[in-house]
Amino acid sequence: MDDQHKFRNELFSLKYKYFNAGEGSHIPLLIKILQMTDGDVLELGTEFNSAPVIHWLCNPTKRKVDSYESVLMFYKVALNYQDDTFHQIHIYRDWE
Repeated sequence: MDDQHKFRNELFSLKYKYFNAGEGSHIPLLIKILQMTDGDVLELGTEFNSAPVIHWLCNPTKRKVDSYESVLMFYKVALNYQDDTFHQIHIYRDWE
């Protein structure tokens, strides 16, 4: 099995695990907060739910977003939402 196939299998496993664990319950609140504010956005931990929501809600006005992730798998997924004009994705391995 090649690396890309392994990555997709791991991604599916993680997605299945997290969606079945009730992840994403914060999304309605996140949407409301983003609609009520207009400043820059700092996202700490991208996972599968918030990064796409933040990206697409901030895209129309190019509201500046900085997303930080420490898990390589989630970082690789979040890179799909990186945009040089407004959304930067960063990996950070050492939080201390």
